[in-house]
Amino acid sequence: RANPRRHRRRRSGAHYRRARARTLTCLKRVRCDRASRYAPAGAGTVHVAATRPFMSSMHSRLYVVAQFACLAALLVPGPGWPASPLSLPLLAAAAALGLWALATNRPGNFNVRPDPKQGGVLVRHGPYRHVRHPMYLAVLLFGTGVTLGFADAWRWGVLALLAVVLHFKARFEERALLALYPDYADYLQRTPALIPRWRRK
Repeated sequence: RANPRRHRRRRSGAHYRRARARTLTCLKRVRCDRASRYAPAGAGTVHVAATRPFMSSMHSRLYVVAQFACLAALLVPGPGWPASPLSLPLLAAAAALGLWALATNRPGNFNVRPDPKQGGVLVRHGPYRHVRHPMYLAVLLFGTGVTLGFADAWRWGVLALLAVVLHFKARFEERALLALYPDYADYLQRTPALIPRWRRK
């Protein structure tokens, strides 16, 4: 006669091993999904893998929403425009830098979200030769010009929040670029993020 307790112990041991194997398989899938989010597909042109975890994609969209929300708040009409003579030159510099960046980083390569586009290439000429994020610098120059033009104290707080959003958006973008481009680490070390260095000839 079989011992029912011994039979239950054998069955529970087999059940434990199967559950452990399923857990390990799930963990491997999660690690593979994270590692394959950005995978290089060639030497010159880098393609983005199809796997996009939901949380990272949501964070990418949130950075864009926060950025444009700050810009919309800064553009709320107010009295006394322009309150500072520096406002219009800063706006002109922001427009010039933004157009230069768009002309260099063509629309097919440029992305408002901090995610590299499929078929994108790493741009290191034009304004990108001097700073890694010329478009973010243009946005900050624009926000500073608007803030000085209206001279409302609360706008400085919105401008500071915009700078924080762009800081984390740039870090998010650079993590993806480091995973995609083998030589981006060298570019990151040699090129400042926002403030150009004085280059000696």
